[in-house]
Amino acid sequence: PWTLAKSFSESCPLSDFFMIESLDEVSALDIELKVNGEVRQRGNTSQMIFSLRQQIEYVKAHFPVVEGDLLLTGTPAGVGRVVRGDVLEGTLGKLASYSWKFN
Repeated sequence: PWTLAKSFSESCPLSDFFMIESLDEVSALDIELKVNGEVRQRGNTSQMIFSLRQQIEYVKAHFPVVEGDLLLTGTPAGVGRVVRGDVLEGTLGKLASYSWKFN
């Protein structure tokens, strides 16, 4: 059931890409997702079970990694259903944000 729940048209909205000088810049960033203006998820990258550095090293040890690859790492608590017409707003500290209407 998870394949259908997570893999559908428009299921992976992204912000614009941005450059960082080192992983330290993103090791303690606030993460927030609002659905229709209501906070659904809130966390911090420092709360991840495995740091971004550890995750990248693990993936690179098993697969080729090239520029433009995405590493989907999971999500803070608060996962819930979204339906057509919902507006999602996400932020990653002050580095990135997006707003997306689920059609």
